[in-house]
Amino acid sequence: MPNDAISVDALIVGAGPAGAASALALQIAGCQRMMIVGRRARRAVPVGDAASPDIGPLLRRLGLADCLEERGHIPHYGTLSVWGRAVPVADDFLRRGLGHGWHLDRRSFDRWLLETAALRGALVLDDAVVSSLSRSTGGRWTARVESKDEGLCVDAAAVVLASGRAVSGALRLEALHRVDRLVALVTTFADAAPSGFDGYAAIEAVEDGWWYASRLPGGGAVVMFMTDPDVARAHRLLEPGQFVTAWRRSTLISRFLGPPSPHACAVAVHSAATQYLARASGVGWVAVGDALMALDPLASSGISGAISDGIEAASAVVALIDGNTAAADERLCAYASRATETLRRFACERREIYARERRWHDAPFWQRRGVATAQRLQPRP
Repeated sequence: MPNDAISVDALIVGAGPAGAASALALQIAGCQRMMIVGRRARRAVPVGDAASPDIGPLLRRLGLADCLEERGHIPHYGTLSVWGRAVPVADDFLRRGLGHGWHLDRRSFDRWLLETAALRGALVLDDAVVSSLSRSTGGRWTARVESKDEGLCVDAAAVVLASGRAVSGALRLEALHRVDRLVALVTTFADAAPSGFDGYAAIEAVEDGWWYASRLPGGGAVVMFMTDPDVARAHRLLEPGQFVTAWRRSTLISRFLGPPSPHACAVAVHSAATQYLARASGVGWVAVGDALMALDPLASSGISGAISDGIEAASAVVALIDGNTAAADERLCAYASRATETLRRFACERREIYARERRWHDAPFWQRRGVATAQRLQPRP
């Protein structure tokens, strides 16, 4: 270990929900010497603002209050969808006995988790990046952390990779498999007129992809179009005028929120592709959240899945820190098997959901979704 290195038990790379949840779960398990490194969110509304009903029990496991309305978030009761036929169908969480989910102010939510981890003792560098990562012959990790003001060296017993979809080459501890190239074309509005859809999200399948819209805390709204990059280019959907024209042709989405004039519509592009690491964990490290497995937004598992990963990975990380090789191997293997089963279940559900829509089966977007996700995560750490 370099003389000027900061020594920690766990280095958590990523400051989003997966990284913060990992830190909170490790703190509950008795680990206090940890560092969280990551960039603050730059965008106003990250893709994926809705949390499914299972987020409440997960927050309670981290010692957090689950009444998110007190923190400015708003209830999410279910989804209205036009999929497979022209008639809207409601999927109401309450009718399934699940309680309600939440439409989140993601900046506020992510900051709350991170600040709680800091208050409980984690060292948080939330405007920094890990530029290099290597493992010594002694079995510990050495990382170079860069911020705008300085660089420092960090020595750690274990690494939690929670860096989201953008897994850089320096941090890619396993091969990354991409299943598709789905992108989200996103526009947001600070003020949106009431439309009778409060508490619900809307999904609508069309020939070239599918739309998603939901209300946001504070009276705003987000509208997204999910498609493939070549389809977006062919129809010039990044141009506000063409995006608004396509929006006007929708039925449910245009009722949810009337399309604005093109000059009032700014379209941003975010990756929504399904991708996953070949292995969920390895010697001295474990991946969580989107860094491990970023799934199609139809899975509605992003935020809850990230928090759940952080909780489930904690016991394996504790064993790594303690140097208990047998326990670490057993727990990492169980964690990897859990990831394999999640991917297998998702592949089946993805195939079944996209197969319901047959109205445009010859269109390139829908033809591509007819191909099953055949690969699997490796079950061994």
